[in-house]
Amino acid sequence: MIEKNKGYRYAAEVLEGKIPAPMYVKKQLKEFVEIAEGKNDKYIISEKKYTLISKILKLIVMPKGAQKGKTAYGEIKSGRIGGKSHPEQGR
Repeated sequence: MIEKNKGYRYAAEVLEGKIPAPMYVKKQLKEFVEIAEGKNDKYIISEKKYTLISKILKLIVMPKGAQKGKTAYGEIKSGRIGGKSHPEQGR
């Protein structure tokens, strides 16, 4: 299921050279992919907890602002929360 995650797909594409990224971003993404694929002895990504967090985020509704009335899950998934540091970033 992690292979369907937008963050995992982005990391994989950067590591495959499809998306350009700075050297240290690539190092961090490599570590993330290793954790996601279960190749790290110290850290894991729990599919059960990932699913639970996703469900909780679907219940949280934005109380005010430009995204008022929309779910936190939808805003995170679209990249409007936590995914873009600048409107022209593109991803």
